[in-house]
Amino acid sequence: MTIYHCPLCGGRAANARHVAVLDDITDNERRRLINLTKNLRTVQDVAGAFGEPDFRRTMSMGGNPDTTKFYPVMIYAKLSTTADVHVMIFPADRVGISFQPKQARKAAA
Repeated sequence: MTIYHCPLCGGRAANARHVAVLDDITDNERRRLINLTKNLRTVQDVAGAFGEPDFRRTMSMGGNPDTTKFYPVMIYAKLSTTADVHVMIFPADRVGISFQPKQARKAAA
């Protein structure tokens, strides 16, 4: 994904020649993670497959204070070298899984 404008302030993003801020998740790595998580539907499924998460956070979804909802998220950082696996927990212990690129490890030459 290429970011052209800052999602926080709306300012123009740095020139493409600058060092990448996030790792790229290759198609092969994305497919591997999809296959690893495709049958996980509940918190119990995820815990059984991966154990305790590396981090726990709370994330919000919604556009304004009246509709914003907060959900716990389990983050698995050790399943991939380029992506963190985010497991958002919805009511009835159902889960939604996404892959977030890690911060880039090394500067481009």
